[in-house]
Parts: sequence; C-alpha cells; structure tokens
Amino acid sequence: FTISNTMATPPTFENLGVNLQTGPEGNVYIAWSASNGYGTNNLRLIFSRSTDGGVSWLPIAKEVLTVNGLLNNLGGGKTMRYRSLPSMTVNQQTGTIYMVWANKGAIGGGSSDGDIYMIKSNNYGDDWSSTPIIVNQDATNTDQWSPWIACDEISNALVCCYYGSQDCISQNNDCANTYVAISYDDGNTWSDYKISGEEWDGDGMSWSADYYAGDYIGVDVYHGLAVPVWSDKRSSAGGEFWAYTNPFEVP
Repeated sequence: FTISNTMATPPTFENLGVNLQTGPEGNVYIAWSASNGYGTNNLRLIFSRSTDGGVSWLPIAKEVLTVNGLLNNLGGGKTMRYRSLPSMTVNQQTGTIYMVWANKGAIGGGSSDGDIYMIKSNNYGDDWSSTPIIVNQDATNTDQWSPWIACDEISNALVCCYYGSQDCISQNNDCANTYVAISYDDGNTWSDYKISGEEWDGDGMSWSADYYAGDYIGVDVYHGLAVPVWSDKRSSAGGEFWAYTNPFEVP
C-alpha cells in the first residue's frame, strides 16, 4: 500500500523522513516530509492513520503544516547536512500525538536560525494545534536541529533530544552539542539541559555527499529513565563519527 499516493497534492520531488508510531487504541500513525525540489525550504509535514494494523490508511493523507524547513542551511560555518524531518510520539494514557521538527527561523518570522517546534493532536490526528510551541528555550540566535521526541508511559513526561549551538565556546554558532528538553505539562512549557560532555564542529564528513552526518538522533524514556543516542566527531574520536549515550533520570 503506497501511502504517499493518497496525498491530495503529491510532491514533485520526494517523500522522506518517515516516522511510525502507535497509539493506545491500536491505531498506527505515520508522518513524513514532502518537498517539491532539492534546495527548497518549503516542506510539508504529512500525516496518515491506520485503524487496522496498517492494512488501509486515510483516503487522503493530511497535510498538517507547511514549514520553513532546514535543508542544508545550518549556519555559523557548520557543514552538516540536515533536512527537517518530523518525529512523533504518542501519550499512551491520553492518546495525544506530538510532532516535532526543526524550523528555519521563528514561526511568524523574526529570525533565520534553526529552532525546534512542536504541534499536537488530541483527536487521532484529525486536527492539530494551530500555534506551534517552541521546544528549545535558549535566548540566542543560534541553530537547534535534528529533534527526536518520546513520552514516558508512566509519568507522561515528554523528552526531546536535539543538536544545538547555543553554548559554543566561540559564541559564533560554529559548533554543536546535544541537548534534551523536558516537559511535564503536555508540551506547553519546556526546560533544556545539555547532555553531551564535549562540543564538536558541527561539520559532516567532507568526503561524503552533501557532508552527510546521519539524518537522525534518538531518545526513549520509560518509568523515569531516558536513554538518548546521538553521534558526533569530537576530538577524542579522532574526527570520526562515534555513537554516544548519556542515560539520565527524568524527575
């Protein structure tokens, strides 16, 4: 079953960044990004739902939002390729769906750096919050990108991990660290914490296409224990990308 064929206006270029989640009722949810050309910043976040285990899907996939996505547009000298791919999680007690992505500039204008935003749905993805909520809480004009979100089935706490440049030693937006943001109130407010022990330059591998450095990081959380996983090429790794984790308790 080709879900992208159900889009009202199929993209002329690509569908990518598929994220699959399940809800407490057994629903299967899928989200992805659609674009009309390599290099465009106007990306559509697409959503669909299956109530029969993936056998059939919505007759018309929902175009949730058109975003000013990051597409090879990291600033401050960073060369890491990145595209604004959505990540979802589902509250297994309430059924609320949360979706995050990296947006180029603030919603409504006013800046051009990357920030992490979230929208949510309380009715199985039929409708989504009209005002996106910003996840990262820094007061800088630096980039934040590559989010991944998870929900604790026990406490309902939301945990979102992402790359960010707000604490660069040089103060020039030319590095990357890994952060987590935590919310205890359904995603309405967030608190940020840096979890990487060493910054790196934010550059992808120069020998690969488009300075590729991997498209995803990740996090899972259960019963107060969060386990994030990301990759970076800090000096201790000799310039190679290594995978790191830093498990922590979510109070």
